[in-house]
Amino acid sequence: MTVEVGVWAHRPQGWIVTFTWMLVVSSILCGTAAAELTRITVDGHLANDGRFQVTETHDHRIDQGHESGFRSFGLSVDQSIASLKITRIGDDGMETPLLDRGAANREVDGPDQFRYYRRGHIYFRYPEVTGETELRYRLDYELVHAVSPAWGLGAGWDPLTPEDGFGSPWRRWKSIVADAKEAWPAPDRRYRLDHSVLFPERDENRETAFELNYNLRFDSAWREVDATAELARVTPDIEYRVRRLFEYLPAGRPSATNELQHETRVESVVAVLVLGPILFLVYLIFEALTAGKRFDASAVAERLRSLTPDEVQTYFQSSARPSSLQDLLSRLESEGKLSVEPVLNHKGKETDELQLRLLAPRASLPPVEQEFVTWIFGEGDTTTSEAIRNSSRASGVDPSRYWQSLIAESTSHEGASRLPRITFLPIAIGLWGGSLQLNGLQRDDDLMVVVVVNFLALMLTLGWPKRWWHVGVARRGLLLHLIVLATLYAAMHLVVNRPYAAQAWIGSAISILAYFCAQLIATWMPHRGVWQIKRELYRVRQYARSFVFPIRGFLPNG
Repeated sequence: MTVEVGVWAHRPQGWIVTFTWMLVVSSILCGTAAAELTRITVDGHLANDGRFQVTETHDHRIDQGHESGFRSFGLSVDQSIASLKITRIGDDGMETPLLDRGAANREVDGPDQFRYYRRGHIYFRYPEVTGETELRYRLDYELVHAVSPAWGLGAGWDPLTPEDGFGSPWRRWKSIVADAKEAWPAPDRRYRLDHSVLFPERDENRETAFELNYNLRFDSAWREVDATAELARVTPDIEYRVRRLFEYLPAGRPSATNELQHETRVESVVAVLVLGPILFLVYLIFEALTAGKRFDASAVAERLRSLTPDEVQTYFQSSARPSSLQDLLSRLESEGKLSVEPVLNHKGKETDELQLRLLAPRASLPPVEQEFVTWIFGEGDTTTSEAIRNSSRASGVDPSRYWQSLIAESTSHEGASRLPRITFLPIAIGLWGGSLQLNGLQRDDDLMVVVVVNFLALMLTLGWPKRWWHVGVARRGLLLHLIVLATLYAAMHLVVNRPYAAQAWIGSAISILAYFCAQLIATWMPHRGVWQIKRELYRVRQYARSFVFPIRGFLPNG
């Protein structure tokens, strides 16, 4: 049994709609000769297996000297034209098949020839005429993957090729949600027919009023979900579109749908939502296993014994300024490491000069203080302020600046801004994912947005702060990179009212996960050098907070 319906409304009779349209006709080889398309009749037949057969009848009116015609199809990313045949029908009903030059990969070079280009358009030649002539052509073809699962990330009602190029991601998201709601009662049974009937791309515009008749038939395996729903929509000058929601009645699935492509798209999204957090958890587990045991009082004392307060302050706050010479000497004196006394003159009275005496063994001092004491005292244990000034003038080094340079050198994070070499592997994988996206494009106007998004994703990963995370630092900062990447690629996929090819979705998922993995590796603080010292200082601070250890004046807040 075959059921027949029409455009716009379901009525017992008269499944025909007539309206005025801005016709798109290409006159490639003709200068001023006129060509008009007066009527199009489209008959679509949805077979039980999901194949969609289309017959179009075009009535043309051409003048002498007009040699060629052009037909542009509106194709979604998974759709294609198959088994195309074009026939010219004479006034007497005689049929003349047009020669398909595409089969031999040859260009059209004579009357009654055509060639179909895979981007979705036909170029054909009219016969030679001596005056205004009426011509009728019949196009028979199969629209491959016209039917797709209703739950898939298909195109919404907006034009497949909007005039302004890109739209609102939020609007596109709402259309996806609306389609999902329609599919939800029976997601494994509901399918959507999508047929962009006429001229989604404007070639050489020509204002021509014409009549369009559209008839839709479907076999007994299909049932309309809502027989009163809108069947077609016109976007003036851009597109005439038919969308219809059906329920597949037999057991199993129809064989001629693009279910595999839609499953791949959904699986790519799920992969990011699942594998991203898994990478995050694996990272946390690795850090927990390598962080070492918790600090106790003896470990705290051992760690702090080898550091000066200025070093500790700088490790926690890179912008902290080391102590001046006066503050440094006051601290060393208060800690009993040296004494500072005025120099007495021959009368036994105090002068403005000071005498410094080293009291603590040099080996007991932190390495930085040992180096500074050697510069101040030399090989002895005493010196004076005058001797320090003379030494400073002779070497051209100010004592305060020398102390600051020692602190900077001891706390410097060598290679802090460089990526670890191991991150180049996931970055290379991310770039490969970008190449998959580019290879999956079918339209040149999508190239720029894909290139820009992948460039931004790469720059985001390369510019993300490095070697800053370890146990004791907030974990949520690690996930921010994943969230930003996912949002960036989601916007790329939602600014167009059509899904990219499944390959582009796979490439996007690969790039997101690879760049996130590279970020996790780059942000991990290694167990060596100053990085290990910084790790241990954070653990000292944790210990101080947990046990109220009396070193709050020694450690900075934060």
